[in-house]
Amino acid sequence: MDRNHPLLVVGGAAVLALGLVTPVAFGADAPVADAAMKGEAEAVRSLITAGADVSVPQGDGMTALHWAAFQDDADLAQVLIDASANVEAETRIGAIRPLSMAATNGSATMIDLLVDAGASVNSATTTGATPLMAAATSGSVEAVGRLLDHGAFVNARETANGQTALMFAAWENRADVVALLVERGAHAGLSSWIVSMVEPRFDDDGNPRPARRPRAPGANSVMGGMTALLFAARDGHLDALRALVEGGANVDQVAGGEGSSPMVIA
Repeated sequence: MDRNHPLLVVGGAAVLALGLVTPVAFGADAPVADAAMKGEAEAVRSLITAGADVSVPQGDGMTALHWAAFQDDADLAQVLIDASANVEAETRIGAIRPLSMAATNGSATMIDLLVDAGASVNSATTTGATPLMAAATSGSVEAVGRLLDHGAFVNARETANGQTALMFAAWENRADVVALLVERGAHAGLSSWIVSMVEPRFDDDGNPRPARRPRAPGANSVMGGMTALLFAARDGHLDALRALVEGGANVDQVAGGEGSSPMVIA
């Protein structure tokens, strides 16, 4: 079964739905973003007073507002928004917006600030990961609730594996988030994409990837088809399992790829 979260990249550093690894900015003439990256709020204010464009990105696409969201600095974010910062700015790799960073931090305050300023609550990265998925993985019930209140699609799927916010919450044993998502309409019966292990795999340019070792005789030719309950069972997450069962999840639903039941996987 695929154990990889949708992988995002910011400034040469990995950003998983489960958390952020500190970005490393590439050189570019972006003084406001540079100051925000260093947490120098007064320098940011001085640059704004001098007429600097607050939305000029660093070489990797990180803007000052990205950094404010990353550092969960609501005061700085408000200053930037008041100066007409682009709330929908995207990093060059991953297409990560400030709202996704706020959601990854589980910051309800920052989420409210950005959405009220016009950030799209259902914006997605290049892997299709939404802010709700990031917030669900963070374990912040408040952040998840805020996004849902703002209109986040509770059953949206990321495009890499077809996983939903509920699956990510179950994967990380976020029982309270699981309960909230189910209460707000998350479908526990949805399953991740089923992937054929026989079909050739190609890179983004259509070029064949290096062949893998032949599969062992009798091995499954497909993988995936995992429900939230199966993700929780696989990793022994009893709290998430309990929340899912109490929410009506079918304990007999098997993995669509290999046909394993929750009991077998557990």
